[in-house]
Amino acid sequence: MQQQRLSAYRSMWLIVLYDLPTETAEQRKKAARFHKDLQSLGFSMFQFSVYILHLQVVSTSSE
Repeated sequence: MQQQRLSAYRSMWLIVLYDLPTETAEQRKKAARFHKDLQSLGFSMFQFSVYILHLQVVSTSSE
């Protein structure tokens, strides 16, 4: 099996920017759930309402 080297050209950042309403208790609960879901997917909080995820792309194209 051939191993591929990781390259800076084969990576990307996935950035999520959002603004959720938090006026009521139910809205705050849903916003907290959204934050937890992002974190469970591997995202890190960059700043409030901005989450980032670094991905390595290991796809190849046929020549």
